[in-house]
Amino acid sequence: YGTITRAAQDGARAGAAPYCTTCAAGSNTPEQNAFNAVKAALTIAKLDPANAKYPSSSTGCKSISNICVQYPVLFSSNAKSGGVSGVSVSFQYPFQFWLPFTSLNKQQIWLTASAHARLENQ
Repeated sequence: YGTITRAAQDGARAGAAPYCTTCAAGSNTPEQNAFNAVKAALTIAKLDPANAKYPSSSTGCKSISNICVQYPVLFSSNAKSGGVSGVSVSFQYPFQFWLPFTSLNKQQIWLTASAHARLENQ
């Protein structure tokens, strides 16, 4: 659970950054930056990004390979500043219990990871 939550956090931060130094020309969108960061974090942790699943409770997402990226998302509305907006990343990942001699042995559940990051201006 900690690994996929960290991947979602990395994705939200990457989507909120105003630029990407490692992106190919034309692919520097918040959605693509977020997806690339989630994919990299899962791969480094030896989890297969292809196993990620679009979260069932999310609406208004731009889905890239089953990762839900919402951009821009209004986090708070403040009359003076015009509000705070950001990026939201969420997905589900399967986990299989390995508890021999119990009813939970080899049961699979879907863990949900989500994270938000405020958009950066600079």
